Amino acid sequence: MSEAYAWSQVAAARKVKQTGTDETKIEGIPTLNQFASVPNQLDPNKVDFLHLGAAKILVDGTAEGVRAHVETRWKRGQFQVMFMRAHLANLGYDPDKYLPMVDGGVKLHKVRGVIHDTCNAANAAARKLIEAKNASGIEHFGAEAWAAMPESVRSTFDGSVYARGAARAGGAERAGSGGGRKENADKQSGRGGAR
Repeated sequence: MSEAYAWSQVAAARKVKQTGTDETKIEGIPTLNQFASVPNQLDPNKVDFLHLGAAKILVDGTAEGVRAHVETRWKRGQFQVMFMRAHLANLGYDPDKYLPMVDGGVKLHKVRGVIHDTCNAANAAARKLIEAKNASGIEHFGAEAWAAMPESVRSTFDGSVYARGAARAGGAERAGSGGGRKENADKQSGRGGAR
C-alpha cells in the first residue's frame, strides 16, 4: 500500500526533484532500493521523500539491468495508479480529484536529478537512467516538443557523491564525464550560472 501511495505522489507531481537507486546484496542476492523526492502537494516549499521499493530482487546487476529494472518499476507504478483511477471512476468518483496524473503520471521524463553511490556500475546506471528519461520525454511529448522544452526540464543533475565531492575539492573537471556532471559541479561550487 505504501508503494501505491508513493507512485500516486509521483503521478501527481509536476516534477520529481530526484530519484535514487542503491544496489546491494543481501545474503549474496543482488537487490535494488529506489526512492524519489517530490514537492509536497500542499506546500511546494516542502519536499516529500518517497520509497519506491526496498530490497527488490535485481535479476541483472549491470548498468543496463538497473535501467531496465527502474523502467519496469516505473511502468508498474503507472499501472497501479491507472488501476486505482479506474476503480475510483467505477465507484463514481472523479479520479482527477483524488489521483491526478500530471504530465503523463508516473513517467521518467519528470526526473530532474539522479542520486547514486560512486562505483563505476552506479555511475554507468545513472547515465542509462538519464538516457531513459530523455526517451520518456520524446515518447510522451514528441521529439520536437521535447527538444523545445526548457533546459531545466530536459537536463538531469547527476548527483553522484563523487561529483559533489569533486566540486568541493576544486576538481570539477574530473567529474565532467557524462551526464553533465562538470556543469552541475560548477553550479554547486559557485563557478557556474545561477542555481
